[in-house]
Amino acid sequence: MRFTNSIIVLSIIFYLSFWCLYVSAQGQNICLGSSIPEGYVITRLNPHGCGINNVQQYIEPVRNGVEICLGSPLPTGYVITRLNRNGCGGVGQYIELVRDGMQICLGSPLPDGYVITRLNPNGCGGVGRYIEKARSGMQICLGSPIPQGYVVTRVIPNGCGGTGQYIELLIGGR
Repeated sequence: MRFTNSIIVLSIIFYLSFWCLYVSAQGQNICLGSSIPEGYVITRLNPHGCGINNVQQYIEPVRNGVEICLGSPLPTGYVITRLNRNGCGGVGQYIELVRDGMQICLGSPLPDGYVITRLNPNGCGGVGRYIEKARSGMQICLGSPIPQGYVVTRVIPNGCGGTGQYIELLIGGR
């Protein structure tokens, strides 16, 4: 009898644990001010979900192409690719895993090793930027970070919507 009760209790604990893991893997409502686990993003807001004048946030695991809310953490390796002024409380941001040749929005972090190669005044709310992995001999935009190991070898007045510059790998790699 005692053994049977133990099995029942362990079974209940197992199923509850599995259910909690399932819920957290799918998404969960939290109150504003709660810490957001690494790898999760805020995808919805409910202005009164945690009581009067206390915002409730819906968090879920990050995935490519998801729309997140302004103020959501942006996981490493993701960039902002589109804005949605009708999304997520008025400022939704679509995020994607970084890749060569993509357009990102002003305000999106520029991943290490990438440079800005073109500007698009019609993209991403008026300030789109195309990014590529740095390589020797390429033209980049003025203001683009210069990756470690590269130097500017020439500035041109008519490149990248105004002023462009060419970068080369430093001789000897130092």
